[in-house]
Amino acid sequence: MIDSICSLMQEGVVEPTADLVAERAGLGVRSVFRHFSDIEGLRAEVLARLVAETLPNLQQPRTATDLAGRVRETLDIRTPFFESVTPYRRAGDAVFHRSAVVRSNHADLDRFLRNDLKKNFARELAASDPATLHLIDALLSFQTWLRLRGPQGLSVPATRRLLEGAVLAALQAGGAARGSPAKLVAPGRGRSRSPQRSRGVGTTR
Repeated sequence: MIDSICSLMQEGVVEPTADLVAERAGLGVRSVFRHFSDIEGLRAEVLARLVAETLPNLQQPRTATDLAGRVRETLDIRTPFFESVTPYRRAGDAVFHRSAVVRSNHADLDRFLRNDLKKNFARELAASDPATLHLIDALLSFQTWLRLRGPQGLSVPATRRLLEGAVLAALQAGGAARGSPAKLVAPGRGRSRSPQRSRGVGTTR
């Protein structure tokens, strides 16, 4: 029955009903209804399977040493994960406010992804403004991926390119913000008309 629920979710059915599951599984509706009396238990089983299937992919060893390479590796790993788990995430979002199991799963995943960033970009984050972690965590979150792929209609390659560039820029700017704030100049104000006016013009965030 869990196979049937998962297959329906993968097809875009965010809340499979007992009738749909019974039809897909070839079971009697009454038999399925007995399981649906513990809907949170079913959600827990679906999520446990999903974690078992996807977590090893998120834990792949990293080999890149330079910043650009590590950002690229992070997107190499998260892109297929986000795409494969999107149907389940949408199903979870549909019942988020009434399912403690789903809320707990979302929180666990968010924490895992954030800790992954702390580990893989520890050197840059240590030299950055503290807000940099919040920024890259938001950029590489499931919520941002869904927004870009859904309402904003970007393709997978376009979404990946945008996020890769944004995260790299954020990490580079984070270090500059802490190390030499005077060098950060507001857009359109980097040029001056005369040497006299250019002294001390730099603006900080």
